[in-house]
Amino acid sequence: MIKDTLPTVTDGYNKFEIIKIILAKPIPQDPEFYPFFINFYQWIKGALPTVTNDYIKFEIQKLISQKLTTLTNLQFQEIQKILDEALAQ
Repeated sequence: MIKDTLPTVTDGYNKFEIIKIILAKPIPQDPEFYPFFINFYQWIKGALPTVTNDYIKFEIQKLISQKLTTLTNLQFQEIQKILDEALAQ
């Protein structure tokens, strides 16, 4: 739904507001969803060339960067936990 709607929003400010709402949602605690959200945030990042306002583009890049960093760290922690459990056996 969002992937179909976002490209049709031509006003950069409204697109930014939609993205801000999406990025304000917490990252799910279930590690199974991490790859989906990483791909989703990267997809949003790929839509940035359609945003013409440089300040808004910078703000979106900053928000996405924070989310991707958090998700990458969470994924790393999950992998580390699995490795630690495997080594403990």
